[in-house]
Amino acid sequence: MSPAMPERFTGARGSAGVGVVLLTPVVLALLAFAVLAGRVGTAHQDVVSAAQAAARAASLRQSPGAMVADARAAADTTLRNAGTECDSTTVQVSTAGTGGIVAATVSCQVALSDLVDLALPGQKTVTARASAPVDRYRGGA
Repeated sequence: MSPAMPERFTGARGSAGVGVVLLTPVVLALLAFAVLAGRVGTAHQDVVSAAQAAARAASLRQSPGAMVADARAAADTTLRNAGTECDSTTVQVSTAGTGGIVAATVSCQVALSDLVDLALPGQKTVTARASAPVDRYRGGA
């Protein structure tokens, strides 16, 4: 034992290095979780934009078949332009009982490994709903 070091500190040599080694995976896991949460939030915003685009596209048509086709195309285009890769996409259009309002619901199933560059198992389904008034003057068949 050296005379310059008090007796109470002699058993703690090297413990700071061990603490750093043990805490590094925990800090990296928290960082990965924060990135995952942010990417899920971004995917949700992209699906909200797709639902709004789908509702607006459907509101321009009068026939139900054209509404669904245009809503699907608008949602797919919006998600593709945003860079959100969906394993499966569902677009539902509803006009029943809404009094001239078209509602579009878009669901996007995203693989967690696509959100974060880690090999995470599982998927997250992100769903959003938007509505728009039927445009009776611009609507086509």
